[in-house]
Amino acid sequence: SWRGEFLNRKKNGDLYPEDALISPIFDRQGTITHFVAVKRDVTDQKLLEEQLRQAQKLEAIGQLAGGVAHDFNNIVAVILMQAEMTCMQDHLPAEVQEALQEITRAAQRAADLTRQLLLFSRKKIPQPRHIDLNQAVSGLANMLRRIIREDVRLRLSLHPAPTPILADPGMIDQ
Repeated sequence: SWRGEFLNRKKNGDLYPEDALISPIFDRQGTITHFVAVKRDVTDQKLLEEQLRQAQKLEAIGQLAGGVAHDFNNIVAVILMQAEMTCMQDHLPAEVQEALQEITRAAQRAADLTRQLLLFSRKKIPQPRHIDLNQAVSGLANMLRRIIREDVRLRLSLHPAPTPILADPGMIDQ
């Protein structure tokens, strides 16, 4: 007897995976006269196995993202703390204060991205709060303008009035 998998061809020419058990049939003298085959189309099983593999990969990526996000969050916390403490000093020139505020805003966006990674890894639940969608999009646009290529133009069409929503800012950025 033989058991295994192979690709078989349907009458229309399509290939499909098949699991088979093929056993010989003997006559009274012990000579093989025929074979009997029990075969089963395993297309659905193969698709489910592939979906499981993809889900396992996604879970592994989520765990990795969670670990990276945790470490990154610690780094961002130090940057935020140092920038905010430096901003508290008296007699800083206006351009230095402005630069520190930009550092603080960028670090806050990094913290929001970290929150997104933690959401992706299912280690943190969404934290909706009241925000102005126009401000959220404008802030993100400022960051995007610094990182997009020069041949790409970013144009915003914001609502003329404030647009309050209840949402997780990190998910909006995402």
